[in-house]
Amino acid sequence: MVGVVSRMPVKILIVDDEKEILAWMKISLENIGFHVRCSIDAKDALKAYDEEKADLIITDMVMPGMSGLTLIMELNKIDPEVKIIAISGGGIINGQRYLALAKEIGADLMLPKPFGEKELHLAIKEVLG
Repeated sequence: MVGVVSRMPVKILIVDDEKEILAWMKISLENIGFHVRCSIDAKDALKAYDEEKADLIITDMVMPGMSGLTLIMELNKIDPEVKIIAISGGGIINGQRYLALAKEIGADLMLPKPFGEKELHLAIKEVLG
């Protein structure tokens, strides 16, 4: 099973304010064996991560309240080893610029929106090894 490492399911926390994207990614990743939790904002994600550590965080960059950039910085303070995939389709500035900034502050991989299931699965495989 793709989502299992050493007989334990890999835990993924997805953070995105677009509920349709959360639902799509959750189903896609659970179908290949990952344990997936979702948060609709960065503050909720920090609380969820504090309650149960994740092996991988997939976070949008542009969200109301705390941005994905701030979330990445906070997560790296809590756990410098956490793996992070930054996703973005844009916002006030070009989505590629958000992703470049995410890389500079600690994201392991950037994935521009829109992306498909294959790209998502390959990105996770690349980050988790």
